[in-house]
Amino acid sequence: MKGVVGYHTLNIKRTLIKGPFLDTGDLDYVLNTLDEAGFSQTKWKPLCDALGLYFTTLEAIEAEYAEGVQECLRQCLVQWLERADDVDVRGGPTMASLCYSLEDIGEKIVADYIRKNINKDSPELSQVLQNYMLHT
Repeated sequence: MKGVVGYHTLNIKRTLIKGPFLDTGDLDYVLNTLDEAGFSQTKWKPLCDALGLYFTTLEAIEAEYAEGVQECLRQCLVQWLERADDVDVRGGPTMASLCYSLEDIGEKIVADYIRKNINKDSPELSQVLQNYMLHT
């Protein structure tokens, strides 16, 4: 029947949409990865700007969570994982876009560490590493 979408079609579409995108359930993983890679939390604002969050969003986070950079980083990553502002324009919430954004703000060592040491078996990171090697 033309125009009818069954259960299996919806399931397939949902799987394809999810793809390599991270979500809020991955927040601790992303925070731990950044910490393990040596990312300085004081650079939360440039990172989240590079990830696609608007200046007004970053200012609101900074005003609401003035108690420290750790909570500011956490909240901006929540916004990133929820695909706020221009996050999808910058590649969406993926480890690949995180690495590219880290490079954009001069954190190449952190990005390289993530590419080389975190989830080597991840298909997404394998692709990121392949692309990176082709362009360097």
